[in-house]
Order: sequence, then structure tokens, then C-alpha cells
Amino acid sequence: MGRNFDEARRSAEDCSWSEALDVYLSFIYLSIYLSIYRVNHIDVCDNSRSDIDVCDNSRSDIVVCDNSRNDIDACDNSRRDIDVSDNSRSNIDVCDNSRCDIDVCGNSRSDIDVCDNSRCDIDACDNGRSDIDACDNSRSDIDACDNSRSDIEVCDKSRLRAQKACFYLSPAKNL
Repeated sequence: MGRNFDEARRSAEDCSWSEALDVYLSFIYLSIYLSIYRVNHIDVCDNSRSDIDVCDNSRSDIVVCDNSRNDIDACDNSRRDIDVSDNSRSNIDVCDNSRCDIDVCGNSRSDIDVCDNSRCDIDACDNGRSDIDACDNSRSDIDACDNSRSDIEVCDKSRLRAQKACFYLSPAKNL
């Protein structure tokens, strides 16, 4: 009887240590998972990275894209509240190069040449040339315009303001 009691007590102690070890290991696994998740899921608005040079964050409806994630489009045209713009600089560099179908980049020239040549349905170019249409209307959900200013606004055509700005202020459109 005493031997059975000792075995039962030892079994209970082993069980409690086993459960404690399981909890401890679970905590370690969770910590590792969260650290990996944090690295791979950076906030959409992350301006602390040197490879991100995007939008004016003074407006609440602007979404800034993170190049470290391959599932983010530099311009999310499926939402009407997104306006990817930088109106505070003489040039703009809005890029998501982690997706092979998107390459919307501005160079360092003050007249801004923003082109996406990797997709045949997008060709948003320099308004300074009269033979190039600054607005590509082959896609109804995107309209990239240089609104006759030193900066450039890449905007969703579904927004009436952007549509008017593109139509009325684009020299190439009015030719």
C-alpha cells in the first residue's frame, strides 16, 4: 500500500513537471513566432526603412507601401479612399519592386517621369512631352497624373477630385 502511494506521488510530480515544461516551451515557441511575424509583417506605413520613400503621411487616407511584403500593391486601386501622393517634394519615388508586375518609380528629375513599363496596360509618363499621354485610361481604376506642378500625384481615378485634376491640368490631355 505504501509503495503504491509513493508511485502515485512520483507520477503526480512527474506530471506537474511535464506540464510546466510544456507551458515553458509553448511560451518560447510563441515568442519566436511573434518575433518572426513582426519582422515579416511590418506596418503598411513604415517610414523607418531606407528602401521606402513614398507618401505624404499628413493625411489619414494615405496608405504607404512596404517593399518588404510581396502582397502589397504600391497603389491599392480597389479602395476609393486611397490616394498615394507626395505633394511636399519636387520628385516622387513610389515603388513596390517586390512584385514583378509593378514598377512605378520616379527619377530625380524635377519634371518627373513616372512610368510602369512592366505592364502593358499602364503607361504613366512625363507631362512635359506633348506626344505622351500623362494619363493611361486603359485601366479604369488608375490614373497617374502630373498636375502641372513640381510634384506628382498618383491617384485613384474613382475620386472626382483626381479625375478633374487629371483632365483639366494635364497639358498632354488637352492637346
